Amino acid sequence: MEALISDAKKVEESARVDLHDAANKLLQFANDYSTDVQLKKRALKLNWDILANDKNLELSNSPEFKKEIGLIISSIVTKLKDDPDHVNNYREEFEKTRQIIIENSTKKELVFFGQGLSYQYGQGDFTLQPYDIELRLGEITSVVGENSSGKSTLIKVVAGEHLANTGEISYPLFSKKIGKDLDWRNIKRNIAYIPQQLDPWSGIVKDYLRFTLAIKGVRGRENVDEVDYFIHRLGLSEFVDRSWNELSGGARMRVELAKALIWKPKLLILDEPLANLDINAQSIFLRDLKQLTNSHKHPVSVLITSQHLFEMENISDKTIFLKKGVQGEYSIGEVVYNDFTSKFGSGRTRNSFEIDCKQSLDEIRSSLLKAGISEVLSQGQYFSIKTSLDIDAQKMLEILVKSNLQITYFRDTSESTRTLFENL
Repeated sequence: MEALISDAKKVEESARVDLHDAANKLLQFANDYSTDVQLKKRALKLNWDILANDKNLELSNSPEFKKEIGLIISSIVTKLKDDPDHVNNYREEFEKTRQIIIENSTKKELVFFGQGLSYQYGQGDFTLQPYDIELRLGEITSVVGENSSGKSTLIKVVAGEHLANTGEISYPLFSKKIGKDLDWRNIKRNIAYIPQQLDPWSGIVKDYLRFTLAIKGVRGRENVDEVDYFIHRLGLSEFVDRSWNELSGGARMRVELAKALIWKPKLLILDEPLANLDINAQSIFLRDLKQLTNSHKHPVSVLITSQHLFEMENISDKTIFLKKGVQGEYSIGEVVYNDFTSKFGSGRTRNSFEIDCKQSLDEIRSSLLKAGISEVLSQGQYFSIKTSLDIDAQKMLEILVKSNLQITYFRDTSESTRTLFENL
């Protein structure tokens, strides 16, 4: 019951700030806790109504929407108290099991484990150097770094598209065996892989998703309801009767995400999913991905590559950073950071800032030297500034203002893997 009440409060709190976000969370809440089809349909309708009134700020922020959110939450909570059999109790049981897993540090949450993995193309034209990796349920692991450093190669090894040349791999949730004895048939049944280049499909969106779920064994009313849920959950309502050729790149990617998640895989692997999305579409896609990953009823482990570093850091639990290099006559890719995203920069000896400015590099250096800051470098489009730890973001901004520099962009990169791109 504590998990239920806690999640209900999160939806209510979100409704006071962002109704779009609240409606999405309400859909997840109803899907996780309730078996009442009518309540789920009310949550779906609310999501659609808010989306339909998106351009009318007065309507999209209507008190009626907030009231409906409260009524749906209240109905679900009340039914759980009055008639426990009427509500899906799986989430409560899963949460208890999850806590036991965490407390006892067992490997039941471990989806994938690889140690000393490497992969070589051809006769050594490119080699991804040995690396270790762990993927767990409910976590997003992002793979970032330079072009041609081996990001796609790394995830293809995990997906089973490439067989590692060295090291040992296991999929504890899917197969008790390891190494050459892995049960690849069962493993592949639990992995959803979305490549960078999407393959065209036939028919319309609605039928495409229903067929995908049908071949997984879900048919009839359950099939229709589940497809409707993901259509609304991922904002695809306006596209349900459209074909591949009638969709934008962003819409196609959201359809592929729905197709991947609709049959509830345990491991989702995405290769550069943001490449063809505009800024707004990227934000919505990542928000939905984060929320769906954290579902307690059907948690999933996500492994994702992207060039959008800061966006990845905002949603990732773990980050793997790759850099390219040369070994003899051949190219190599090497993992230089592989840990929790929040840990990066914890042991740093300097702070780092990134700016864009109308003045030249020499003018910036001259101005900041008066404040005792001597390390300013050009990093392509931006300038990188290094300072002592006693100069935080607030103080750095004050120095920039006092220096009369015309700043058009500022970011604190002290705890970002962005600093690993410097001097590469």
